[in-house]
Amino acid sequence: MTSLFLKKEYDIIRDADKAKKNALAKLKPAERPPKEELEEREHEKLLKLLIRCQRMYEAKAEVVRVLLRVNKREELMRQLGAELWNCSEDQAKGHYSMLLKFSHKLFNQIERLRVDHPMLNRPFIYRRESLQTSLVRDQFKIRRKLIKRFPNLEKDLDRVLDKSGQAVKLIHI
Repeated sequence: MTSLFLKKEYDIIRDADKAKKNALAKLKPAERPPKEELEEREHEKLLKLLIRCQRMYEAKAEVVRVLLRVNKREELMRQLGAELWNCSEDQAKGHYSMLLKFSHKLFNQIERLRVDHPMLNRPFIYRRESLQTSLVRDQFKIRRKLIKRFPNLEKDLDRVLDKSGQAVKLIHI
């Protein structure tokens, strides 16, 4: 629980359960619900807790996949920066389109994580800024660098990421 910063939520659930048990203990035996009903409630609570744990484990695994993909994207960007002055126009165009596809998939993966796990419906902060915003901004920067280096590629590099993470033609923005 603590690895996902859910300690507070766990404490709230535990305290609420203790309060219910204390309230039941204070009731007279005739006022208490049947034992089978209590056991059924306990089973339901346990199942809910296990389902929540499973979903958070899945979320944690998805966050790890996002971070691995972020590292891979940064590696691709470094590789493009290193080869920028030594590559041909076709290679630069290929690198750009590959990076655009990779960024698009990463953006959508983060968006899917936010939708599938409502507790994580927050900006995905990486290196002190929203990762989705930086994906869009970086794509424009890379496009500008490539056009500066290869002016003939301006027509070919017409696709960029928009604010919704879609790879769109520049005239549609």
